[in-house]
Amino acid sequence: MGILKRSPIETLVIYMVSLKPPQWSTLLGELNMAFLENVELEGDIPQPPLIHFLIKHTGLKSVHIRCNAPSDHTQPSRSRCQPFLPNLLTLKAPLAVCCDIAEQVGNLSSLYHLEVELKQLNPHDPTFRRLLEMLWHFQKLDHLGLRLRPSTTLQAPLNGYDWEGFPVRELRQIRSLSFFWGQSRLSSGDIVGCHLSSLLPCLTQVTGHDIRLREIISNGRKRLHG
Repeated sequence: MGILKRSPIETLVIYMVSLKPPQWSTLLGELNMAFLENVELEGDIPQPPLIHFLIKHTGLKSVHIRCNAPSDHTQPSRSRCQPFLPNLLTLKAPLAVCCDIAEQVGNLSSLYHLEVELKQLNPHDPTFRRLLEMLWHFQKLDHLGLRLRPSTTLQAPLNGYDWEGFPVRELRQIRSLSFFWGQSRLSSGDIVGCHLSSLLPCLTQVTGHDIRLREIISNGRKRLHG
């Protein structure tokens, strides 16, 4: 702990360790690294101490969280004058963590790359809708990624949902969209996405492990504009 707090460390990675939630709270509460720019954490991390940790480290540019702890929507208190991640460029985290961070950041973030880990493929999940409703504040956000956990069972294809009136229409700054299902290949039957892509008017790139996914979305856009 003494080395971590006194050394000019820019990148911190903590994973593949077995820590209980109280131990995570103690660890994150003690750390205060003035030069920290990149952090990657994995484990059963309680969200309040995680947010407190992020509040302290205003120089962070890249945040990657793999968190298995239950969501806790109690927000840590902070001064309105205290900046929260003003230099954040890249965020990869579970849906609930992304929501908590987005609520704290406001509209001053330089965030341009966001990847959201989802437990299930349901664009009408209230938490997912809440996140999308906040993202229109992030005018520099260029890439949106949707990553399903490897154990996720697909409930229905994205194309099977009605996207009319969905807040994704407000995300006019999104130019790149990606779909991932753990490290496995996506099936074009599982995620079609042409409805989603048609609601993102500036979208120029769609990536995934299945080339058919891009072909179907491309054809969907041609039919839409043809």
